[in-house]
Amino acid sequence: MDDFEQATNAGTGSRVGGCLLQVVTHGIALVLGAGLGIGGARLAEYYANPEIMSRPEGELSRAELIAKLDASERAYAQLLAEAAKKEEAQQTEIDSATKKVTDLEGAVTSKQGRSSSSS
Repeated sequence: MDDFEQATNAGTGSRVGGCLLQVVTHGIALVLGAGLGIGGARLAEYYANPEIMSRPEGELSRAELIAKLDASERAYAQLLAEAAKKEEAQQTEIDSATKKVTDLEGAVTSKQGRSSSSS
């Protein structure tokens, strides 16, 4: 091999690496640029009309959003109250069952005591 071929072959690996690095950095720049562009557009849209917020169910004004939030809070409070009533009823039932078990255990113990004393 002459000097020209050695110089050409020696630079091939660095050219491929450099080309790959350029493709990767250009791709990253493209993604970041698109993200900044979309974010900037949404920010400009918000500042143009801050009373309207984009929601999956459609456009809602702040007043409509607050009313919807209040309705959700009332529904949540109602569910919590119903859950508390159910929990209280279950606890009362558990206490009643525990009392019955204690009474039955006492009755069994007294019957066992009477049977062993009569034998």
